[in-house]
Amino acid sequence: MRIGFCQYHVTRNPEENIRVVERLLTNCEADLIVLPELAFSGYYFDSRKALDAIYNNESHQAVMQRMLALAKREKTTIVFGTVERAVDKRHNTIYVVDDSGILGSQRKMTKTVNEAVFDAGDQLAIIDVKGIKIGIITCFDTWFPEAARVLALQGAQLLCAPSNFGGPWTKDVVKVRALENGVHAVLTNRIGSEIIDGEAAVFRGESLIVDAHGDVLAEAGREEQVMVVEVDVSKNPRRANLICDDVDAERAKFSPYVRYDFDK
Repeated sequence: MRIGFCQYHVTRNPEENIRVVERLLTNCEADLIVLPELAFSGYYFDSRKALDAIYNNESHQAVMQRMLALAKREKTTIVFGTVERAVDKRHNTIYVVDDSGILGSQRKMTKTVNEAVFDAGDQLAIIDVKGIKIGIITCFDTWFPEAARVLALQGAQLLCAPSNFGGPWTKDVVKVRALENGVHAVLTNRIGSEIIDGEAAVFRGESLIVDAHGDVLAEAGREEQVMVVEVDVSKNPRRANLICDDVDAERAKFSPYVRYDFDK
């Protein structure tokens, strides 16, 4: 399976971001490509009103239609983060689309203090991509082992981690999640900067793909970049050795995801 990431500077202009993605993914020759978290709107909003001013129903329809068309044109599967809009809720959601339509979605479960305008998700799902089972852990979700473990126990062969981060640790955390669960992982970050609480927050890029041993197969710098590597995620003897405990198998029937209240 040819898997890859696409990192770029996300602006506050959804149409501009869509055009950048369409340009970067032209002739990408990937079976699956992962975009950043909140890939079309930007990350930080101090109110629901501010979010809705940037990303409305028309914006959402344009993103979905254009990503579906792009997946069909490039014969690929696209994993991308955007705002899921409901009547009274807004979710930081990752969608998975291919030439057949929407394959599934995953709402971010663990919010940072900068994500007050979003509502947290409460379920984990396995999404089938051409016979490969993928699980999604969005940025801060990766910092806590429960989500990745539950997805691995449910059969995930590949973890996708669309993200927005500036610190150094998320890259190392994703390597650990791959290693401890015996699965490949794709981490996609954005580049550029954004004003958060009056100060410029810089996003470091450095997206990466790691194998089931936590070893890096591909890593970006801090510039706009697409990278694709070919891996066999279906054959992994380490995973068979790690996911074999009857107690863990029983736990996988439930949702043992731990909630953390960081405001306290």
